Amino acid sequence: MHSTLVLHPNYEHLRSRLTEILDDFHNTGEYITKGERNVIKKVEEGAVVFNIKKFKTPSFFQGLVYQYLRKSKAKRSFEYASQLIDFGINTPFPVGYSETFSGGLKDSYYISLHMDYDLDFRVLIHNPKYPNRNLILKQFTAFCYKLHENGVNFLDHSPGNTLIIKRSDTSYYFCLIDLNRMKFET
Repeated sequence: MHSTLVLHPNYEHLRSRLTEILDDFHNTGEYITKGERNVIKKVEEGAVVFNIKKFKTPSFFQGLVYQYLRKSKAKRSFEYASQLIDFGINTPFPVGYSETFSGGLKDSYYISLHMDYDLDFRVLIHNPKYPNRNLILKQFTAFCYKLHENGVNFLDHSPGNTLIIKRSDTSYYFCLIDLNRMKFET
């Protein structure tokens, strides 16, 4: 068995603590999402709050693909978040990722900073009378334009994957999450 933990240089000083957290993931932090495929937990470490996403363990065949042919979802999430930030596109700050291989990928985790937000896009879908809905949608359109102008093709615009943060009564900004399905292309 071989495990790796790749961290952004700003969080290298937390390597041993993050390793402990990942090793005891099931008993650490509080659940944000406990799905059949993936689990996301909020973990506080001093003044820093992390979100840690544990991806579903792939089948044997998929595990081999992730080991030899394709980057894991955790690694893609980390790399894509870094690229988005370089483009000035909001996403929770990428702290690191971890992969464990044993005859293929077994476990993988993506670690980001926790981000507080006011609503996600699904609220706008389910509540047509949401205050400032049309204004938010116009600003979301400008956000999507910025994605495309930067060569970002976000392939998972599920309603829960865009977080919305209110800056003022007339200004909102948008933050992408669940990043492993996107392409950087014209």
